[in-house]
Parts: sequence; C-alpha cells; structure tokens
Amino acid sequence: MLAIGSLANFGLLGAISKAGSLGDMFDTSLWGDVAGTRTGGLLVARFVLVALFIPVVMFVNRKQVAWWPIAVPLLGLLTVFTFSAAGHPSVADQAALWIGVDAVHMAFVVLWLGSLVMMAVGGGAWTRDAQFAGAVKGFSRVATIGIPLIIVTGIAQTWRLGASLSTLTDTTWGRLLLAKVAIAVLMVTIGAASRWLLSHEGPGALRRLVLTEAICGIAVLGLAAGLVTQPPTVAAPAKVFTASLTESGLIAEVSLAPGRVGLNDVHLVVTPSGGSLVPVVSIKATMSLPAQQIVDTEVSLTTEGTNHYSGKVTLPFAGDWVLKITVEPVAGQSVVLSSGVVIP
Repeated sequence: MLAIGSLANFGLLGAISKAGSLGDMFDTSLWGDVAGTRTGGLLVARFVLVALFIPVVMFVNRKQVAWWPIAVPLLGLLTVFTFSAAGHPSVADQAALWIGVDAVHMAFVVLWLGSLVMMAVGGGAWTRDAQFAGAVKGFSRVATIGIPLIIVTGIAQTWRLGASLSTLTDTTWGRLLLAKVAIAVLMVTIGAASRWLLSHEGPGALRRLVLTEAICGIAVLGLAAGLVTQPPTVAAPAKVFTASLTESGLIAEVSLAPGRVGLNDVHLVVTPSGGSLVPVVSIKATMSLPAQQIVDTEVSLTTEGTNHYSGKVTLPFAGDWVLKITVEPVAGQSVVLSSGVVIP
C-alpha cells in the first residue's frame, strides 16, 4: 500500500502542476519534471526503498544472515526520512534539525502503533505461545523509551509551528490536535496498565487492552492525517492580486482572486502593440513557488473574448509566488511578462 500510495502521490503532483484532471496523473510527459522536484524525488526514493523490503523480507526466517538485522532498520529509517524531508520541516529554519525531530517522532510512532496493530490482529497467538513472550517484553521496553520521545518531539514541533492557546481553540488544526492529544493520553494510560499486567500476570492478560490501544492508535493516525490538511494558524484574510504588466509594447491586465491558499480564479486581458482588437496567436500562464521547488504550475486558461482569458489555478502553499505570462502576439515572436504574487 505504501508503494502504491507513493506512485499515486507522484502522479498527482504532475496533475496538480498543470491544474489538470485526475487523468493527468498518468501523463508521462510530466513525470520528468515531477522527479526533478524535492518532493517528487523523495517519492521515487520511497518507492524504491519499499520495493527493497521485498527481498529483505524473503530472509525473515534467516536472521542469522549478518546483514539482515542492519538492513531492516536502515530501510525503515530511510523510508521515514522521505516523509520528514518532504514535509513542512524541510522548509523551516534549521531544516536539518527539524527534519531529524520529525523523523524521530514518526519512527517511534510507527514502532509503537505498528506493533500494537500486529498484536491486535494476531488472533491472540502472542498471548498463548511462550515463544512470543520475549517479543512482547521487547515491545514494552521500546514503548517505555519511545513514548516519552514521541511526547517531547511532538511538543517541540507544536512550538515550532507557533501554536498558542488561541490557536488550539480557534482553529480546526488546534481542535484536531487537542483531540489527538486526548486520545494519546488515553493510550499512554492503557499502556501503563498493560505494562503492569505484563509484569504481574504475563502476556495472557493483555489481549483486550492491546486491542483497545490499537483502535485508539488508528484514531490518532486519522486525526494526524487531518492535521496536515489544516493550517496551524488562523487563516489569513484573502488578498486579491491585481497588476498591469508591460513588456515590448504589450500590456497585460491580470487579477487573481481570492488570493489565498487553495483554488483561485485568474482573469487576464492582453493589449498588444497593435491594439486590443488584434488577437494574439497564443498565451500561456504559469505560477511557481521557488521556496517549495514548485515550478511552472500551469493556469488552465479559456478564451472569454478577443484577448480576454479566464482560468483557475490551485496554490497549495502560502508564500512568494511568481506569475509568468508568455504571449505570442504574432507568429514567431514571444513576449514574457512576470510578477511576484504574495499569497498569505
């Protein structure tokens, strides 16, 4: 599933870059450009790493192979890194530090919740079979170390995002975070009870608690998925962009509304040097966000009249975007106009 998800995200990046439809994710002409971005390259790396797990898993019953205990955690850590390096920590100040913090947070979450789910769906064999007793105790030790690290790194990332008390109560992001923390606290409480039972009564007493903890973990993952879709601050007011651009005797009147993250409408009126009634041969508009390595996201334009165009473009991030308009007023001649567009 992780490999399929990586490929799907890779294709969707291409479709988004040209403001196209879902079918454009299969447009192979876009794949080279997507692979050249940081996010696209990391998605390719993630797919390769997941694919490498296949031959490694083939040796799961041959742990005496010297490289096996090294290869498995190394592949896991590198896979986790692809998520952190492609996410918000990668564009923060001191990016290397915050990528590391995020990777530690995610790695221990994966170990904790992944182990819980495996035990929950294992049919209780680990509670009945003595050969699993060591694994259960090992998981308990990992959780003892990992849970404090998850809490500390989670608090650090919340602080980095500039969260305040008002943010926690006045934004969807804050309310989702509070719900996530509440369920996580419940999980820690259940985990503490499980460790007490493990030391006093053995693995057989844990089955129901582990199932409950695993269900809570799935809920936490769902809330975490919701968090990444929400801004951690109160949404900035829309800022409609309008400009009159001139180059080589050509004038372009452009507007972008509402001028915020998400879907925006673009209107463009071009007046070539020969006058507004002289139709241009072709026109193309793109938007780029250098800070996020988003290059030439195409504005899908339709003709509304002579030299009058409208279109839509999805801007996934706030920042200093660059609008570039390429006009062919007559065959064989190109005029490029550009302007910065601040999206709050």
